[in-house]
Amino acid sequence: MPSFFISWTFRSIIATMNLAGTFKLIILVTSAGAVVIGVLVMAGILFPPNMPDQFRVILGMVIVLYGGYRFANTYFGKRNES
Repeated sequence: MPSFFISWTFRSIIATMNLAGTFKLIILVTSAGAVVIGVLVMAGILFPPNMPDQFRVILGMVIVLYGGYRFANTYFGKRNES
């Protein structure tokens, strides 16, 4: 029964989603991915160990802030009613 419910829910979401909703979902997922990548850069997981720590942290913060900005701008942005 849970698999039927999940597939039914997924189908209903896809059926009601239009092109603008699809683009919004893609932007939200990629901006959340940017935040995760920024955190991994700050943690030193995605960066070579011979890079300076200050550069790594600043680059990670810029990526996190950009991802957060894109997420907030898309999620809370003004909707076009026309």
